[in-house]
Amino acid sequence: MIDTIRQLLETHFYTVFILGITVLAFLTLGIMLRNIKTSFVPLYFLVLLLAGFIYAIYNRYKYDGLAELILGIYLVIALIYNFVMYLITVCNSKKYYAIIKASPTVDNTILAYLNSRGKLIYYTEELLKLVTVEKPKEVKHSINYVYVEDKQLSFNGFLKALAKPVEEDFDAVIELSNSRELKLALAKRKIIQNGNLLGYILINKKPKLNISVKEERVQTPTSINLVTEAMALYENNKFVLNKRMQSLLGVEEVANLDEYIVVEDRVQLDKRAKAEGEQSRIYYRINTKDSFIWLQETAKISNSKVTRVIKETEFKNQIYNFLDQANLINDLKQLLITQNNFTLMMLSLESLSEVKNRYGRAFSLVFATKFFGNLKDEIRDLKVYDVGYYTYAFVLKNGETYNEVIKDLHNNTSKILSSTVSFNDVSFDIKGHVGIVEARNVNNPTPEVMVELAKKTLDLAKNKNYSNDYSIYISRKKELEEELRNVDLSDDFINRLK
Repeated sequence: MIDTIRQLLETHFYTVFILGITVLAFLTLGIMLRNIKTSFVPLYFLVLLLAGFIYAIYNRYKYDGLAELILGIYLVIALIYNFVMYLITVCNSKKYYAIIKASPTVDNTILAYLNSRGKLIYYTEELLKLVTVEKPKEVKHSINYVYVEDKQLSFNGFLKALAKPVEEDFDAVIELSNSRELKLALAKRKIIQNGNLLGYILINKKPKLNISVKEERVQTPTSINLVTEAMALYENNKFVLNKRMQSLLGVEEVANLDEYIVVEDRVQLDKRAKAEGEQSRIYYRINTKDSFIWLQETAKISNSKVTRVIKETEFKNQIYNFLDQANLINDLKQLLITQNNFTLMMLSLESLSEVKNRYGRAFSLVFATKFFGNLKDEIRDLKVYDVGYYTYAFVLKNGETYNEVIKDLHNNTSKILSSTVSFNDVSFDIKGHVGIVEARNVNNPTPEVMVELAKKTLDLAKNKNYSNDYSIYISRKKELEEELRNVDLSDDFINRLK
């Protein structure tokens, strides 16, 4: 084998060298034009190939030494490797172009192309424009987090979540490194041709207006009026208000919006960006004509200029995506089919009404979200349903978890009954009451019956005259069995009654 390689290099050195360079050139061109992610190994082989060529010329093609032979072998390996990588790249490119050709003609809404396994192939110009970068490799660094439903994902985590061979629709909020937020309604759709799945496309279904720090310099009162939430821009020591903000404040312009901030919240201003290159995000309330609203302020200092984007917020990124009672009924229906050893927990957090009265409903829901976040250490796979006024439900499917919860409730150490949560420098001790219904204790259980029993059991726990903050449902039939368990029904006892 070595002799064959030696002979090949001695007789066809230039041919092998030129072929290697040609194949590598095609490979490099393919990578540059198609943005295909490829290993850097061919570049290492190119260096060795050139070194071998120069070394061979220097030694007048005398391949009688070990070093020359090793360099020659590397040259052949470079040729083979580059050729294989070129074929792989061309194959991937054909698949990519096939997906583009078969995609619907909505290029302005397609953000990315995915392969048949849901893995990323290519970003479109539309996505680059959205995240304000010029090159695909800059996309990853321009995104801090992606919020999907109640989950905060890194960009790599978001790509992993996409890598599922299914179609799906979801809302996402993308937080960029320049403090800008993109609210997108995304859809992942299959691309099928002749019955074969070519891949997927990621579509932005409803493009929305987004205001970023970079865009503020070209914003005018007319353009920010397209934003339905109250909004203000601050630049060059001047505030610009949109119509909703003007309406809420009862003025057309303000010299200093800080004067409208609720006194209690002005401590948040200490967290503003102060030095060159710093960015900040803070929340505070401002007094309006009728009440108050919450604002999110994103600030940045660049080239000694302070820019702030101030926008009305309902803390959607901070609030758990609570499911409704209809979802609870459907999930209970499935559980009753597959198992009956589960427990429905219904929880009242009426103490949050105090937070609502003082800080607003949206702020109180942030506290509810953090309350259930504290429970995730005790309860795995926690899925929470909103079934009434600060009334929530969740299901315990694991018997051991249920026993631990009951133990903590009995010892008054459970976070379900009491938990201190904090947000935006506000702390609150949330008190809870719990109604508990085990499926096996319900006669002929149905989802509707279990929900109704859970509500009645919860009402008992909330009763001031009841001894505990939690109540466990026990059917009347089971109570009678307990009462009769110690009753003497022997013949001797019956004879004594005669």
